[in-house]
Amino acid sequence: MLTEITHFLGPALSHLELFVKWFSEMNRYANANFGLFVQLALDLVILYIIFMIIYQIIKLSFRILFRIIIPAVILAGVVFFFTSYSFFNILPIFVCLLVVINLVKP
Repeated sequence: MLTEITHFLGPALSHLELFVKWFSEMNRYANANFGLFVQLALDLVILYIIFMIIYQIIKLSFRILFRIIIPAVILAGVVFFFTSYSFFNILPIFVCLLVVINLVKP
């Protein structure tokens, strides 16, 4: 398990290191050519963009959780309780059904 985690985190940390290097070089370039206030404004814009991306990802995750995953588990549990079908065989059907319903409705 630990080797799988390190196998996954290795490339992610290398990309993060690349981003930090790019960010520091961009700060140095902006400060040398345009001054401190442009550097600070550029930093704020980049941090705002990063914050908005993370916020949208979290918002989308909660939408998926509350509109697809939880209702699918509840529906599969109800069908499992009243029929002889297995819970884990019914669950993908309800997930697909709820995905289609959420794609169709505005």
